[in-house]
Amino acid sequence: MSRVTTLPAPITVLSPIVTPGSTVTPAPIQTLLPISTGAVLLACIVGQLTGLKIDGYVGLLVALFILWSGVGIAKDTIDPLIGAKPDESLVHAIAYLMTSHPSILGIHDLMVHDYGPGRRFASVHAEIDHRIDPLIAHELLDEIERQAKRELHVDLVIHYDPIVTDDPEIAAVRTRVLQVMHGLDSRLSLHDFRMVSGPHHVNVIFDMVIPPEYTKTAEQLRRQIEAQLQDGKKTYHLIVTFDTAAFNELSTEAGEQQPR
Repeated sequence: MSRVTTLPAPITVLSPIVTPGSTVTPAPIQTLLPISTGAVLLACIVGQLTGLKIDGYVGLLVALFILWSGVGIAKDTIDPLIGAKPDESLVHAIAYLMTSHPSILGIHDLMVHDYGPGRRFASVHAEIDHRIDPLIAHELLDEIERQAKRELHVDLVIHYDPIVTDDPEIAAVRTRVLQVMHGLDSRLSLHDFRMVSGPHHVNVIFDMVIPPEYTKTAEQLRRQIEAQLQDGKKTYHLIVTFDTAAFNELSTEAGEQQPR
């Protein structure tokens, strides 16, 4: 299981997606039998021609080879069940499929569960302008889910995140927060940004995607950004949810999308 976050449109360079059934891999037993049988026959031939008794050594080597292959087979079988990292081309393909739709302003919290060919599931949050009719937004997301099933062979579930894009103050504060974050580290990104004004201060609420090495200093990072956000007019208080599980190369490759 893996998560990625905040992949804005459009992503123009993607790895090719490999769909189930596109390649045929010989069964492991079909590979092991000819090799082990051939090794035994070779040992017998060498013994007959030279008198060297190497069949025992060859048998040991064949046994070690079978043991090594068995470990590899077990690993390939177990990895998808315990949460192996999904194919990067599949992650790119899901991101491109979604962000190629103009109404999708951004995506985050993409989670992929790969249990083998024909058993791939994914969930993701999609950011859509709050002014779009919910019925239209719902139909769009349904169509993307059908498209993912048809083209990528993935059962995709999409969570609808309406975002405010027509509030100048929210847009300005969001831009300032991003500028401060990128000034500290260009790998930092955010999503689910919103603001709640109170009588004494403004709560600025969002999720921040951070590299794993920031885990122990996350609160220090929040205070640093909060201090640089103050403008002398209003007091801003940052309420941040830190997300390290979602961090990977994709969260920095495309950058952060501004509201349209």
